[in-house]
Amino acid sequence: MRCSRLSASLIAVLMGCLQGRASTLSVCEVLLHIGQYRGHIITVKGVLSGGRRHGLTLAQSDGADPCSGTDSKIHNWPVAIALTEYSDGSDIEDGPADFSSNSKHIDQILSGPLKIQRSRPEYGIEVTFVGELRSRPGIQIMRSKEGWYAGDGYGQGGQYPALLVLKDAREAHSIKRANGNPNN
Repeated sequence: MRCSRLSASLIAVLMGCLQGRASTLSVCEVLLHIGQYRGHIITVKGVLSGGRRHGLTLAQSDGADPCSGTDSKIHNWPVAIALTEYSDGSDIEDGPADFSSNSKHIDQILSGPLKIQRSRPEYGIEVTFVGELRSRPGIQIMRSKEGWYAGDGYGQGGQYPALLVLKDAREAHSIKRANGNPNN
């Protein structure tokens, strides 16, 4: 029974690749297998967090639910990936990308959900991005007693284990935040 499920999953992934579609990963899947995806173009779905002051991130969810397997016994990382866009001449961590971000299309995809979020802060944005995953081997991220993260990763204070250099956005829609709390 288990082999047939594995075979069916493998066939589905291969069919998606043959049809030119990569499978969409969750933030948890990316962080659990960060070495496997490092340096590759991936498609990842998550909840947009952050803003102009500290930068945008893609989180697993709008709450503090950790991914199973990424708890403090394995990694002391926030369950989020730092985001950045690239255009020729931009200065981004770990050097230039081999592509320019489709910023106009990304803005277009996000515009509707952003309008809703501005008028109704109890809503967040779930988005699917395509981009190059960057992560340095041996990243060290510490968590303080107060719950703050800092390290030699990406984003503000080096607190994120990976950086997704955005190539494009596939889809975005509004979601009700956990408990309707705009601070999540």
